[in-house]
Amino acid sequence: MQYVAMTTRQEKDMLLYTEKQLLVAYASHVWDIAKTNEYNPTLNIEVPTVEEFRLIYEDVWNQRYGEVE
Repeated sequence: MQYVAMTTRQEKDMLLYTEKQLLVAYASHVWDIAKTNEYNPTLNIEVPTVEEFRLIYEDVWNQRYGEVE
């Protein structure tokens, strides 16, 4: 299993996640966007690339992790 290491903004802590975890979250995000676009076509939300989503995913985990401290 391959892990992706990501340092937090504080540069002292590190979050680890697998590529599979990222892709599962990405699939869920894309599904949510598709459903939103289906029910409200005036929004037409664009689907991010996996690499764009990676930044979102890491930012969300940074926010969640930062709240624990």
